[in-house]
Amino acid sequence: MKRLLNLMIIVGLCIGTHAAEVVVRKSAGEANPSLAVVSFSGPQDIRGFLQASLVRCDWFSVVERGPAAFQLRAAAQRTNQGTGLRVQVFSGNRQIADVSDSMRG
Repeated sequence: MKRLLNLMIIVGLCIGTHAAEVVVRKSAGEANPSLAVVSFSGPQDIRGFLQASLVRCDWFSVVERGPAAFQLRAAAQRTNQGTGLRVQVFSGNRQIADVSDSMRG
């Protein structure tokens, strides 16, 4: 449950429409879980922003290839009304989060 909460918070922060202050407490020896962006459809600048946000948050070890504790699938779309982003997070074959949001501009 703690991992799910952490994932939901980071996904919300990555979308960029919510302001929040988050304090994370963990032991110094505890390694960050691995996370891979396994699929992305949409503008590449949004993918770059999403991936950079995941790296910058330092909650995950973002990996390019190979096995990961969590797999992220995302789709972004720009319209005249703004930008929409849908992020799905999986652990193995089990989906643990599905978040959609949009921002104007």
